[in-house]
Amino acid sequence: MKKLAMSVVGMAFAVVATNASAISEDLGLIPMTGDFEVVTFGNFVVNDSDDDAGTAFSDTFTFRIQQTQTITDISVSRLPLTQAGRDILLFNDFQTVLVGMGETVLFDADGQSEDLTLDPGNYTIRISGTSVGLSGGLYSGAIVVSAASAVPIPAAGLLFFSGIAALGLVRSKRARA
Repeated sequence: MKKLAMSVVGMAFAVVATNASAISEDLGLIPMTGDFEVVTFGNFVVNDSDDDAGTAFSDTFTFRIQQTQTITDISVSRLPLTQAGRDILLFNDFQTVLVGMGETVLFDADGQSEDLTLDPGNYTIRISGTSVGLSGGLYSGAIVVSAASAVPIPAAGLLFFSGIAALGLVRSKRARA
């Protein structure tokens, strides 16, 4: 009886395992060799479900940056395909999240993010959902990174205006002499 129960649990686990998909990919260090860099990623998630529930997936893409950089765009696009009224490629409950260095950014429904300035460190993009198309679902993404612009220092403005005032004082003393 115990062996039968273990067999049933093992088969149930195998069924659950075949209806889930996950990839984990390291995109590596995003170098800044010019004004901007573009890194692409994506996945084709096969719908291996026999019912209408689809195949759940949760993919992770990790990357690293070594200097403060401005992420001008992180976008993830779903590529739906319908033929003769049937959904060939389609996702439900599609979600994209960026996590790293104490930040969590949830992307909008279109898979777009706002401009982000990221500190050096490790980051992860998590993409999850359910592939419900007859063949599955397809998505692609891109990270567009530009070098962070210099941040103005408040003391620099004070120093500038102090110098102008000193020049004005020297000039007025010369005019009196």
